[in-house]
Amino acid sequence: MTTDNAHKIYTAKEICKELGITLQTLNRWYAWEKKSTSPKNVLPKLPQPIMEGVRRYWSKRDIQDIKNFQIAYMLNRGIMKNYNYIYWNKDLKSTQNLSKKYKKIERNKKFGIK
Repeated sequence: MTTDNAHKIYTAKEICKELGITLQTLNRWYAWEKKSTSPKNVLPKLPQPIMEGVRRYWSKRDIQDIKNFQIAYMLNRGIMKNYNYIYWNKDLKSTQNLSKKYKKIERNKKFGIK
């Protein structure tokens, strides 16, 4: 979705590429701001995207606001740790389960078990 250059609208993917972050990071920033009980006055407020169905779009000015959020976040590392821990724990459990499955498959191959 774009208009003329002065009023270009950016997708989440374009925002992430511009900031050097993943889509998961952008989504977690917005989710943290919406759900977390941590003090939010430490970081600048994220701009509200333009919604078109489920797709989100931002203006050029919004990119700068998100960049300011990113810089403030880097200066206040750890502010989202309690929120992100939910995901780290899930990721860790998922990795541990895959590791167990892999070990079982390897053990079964070693002993000729299918």
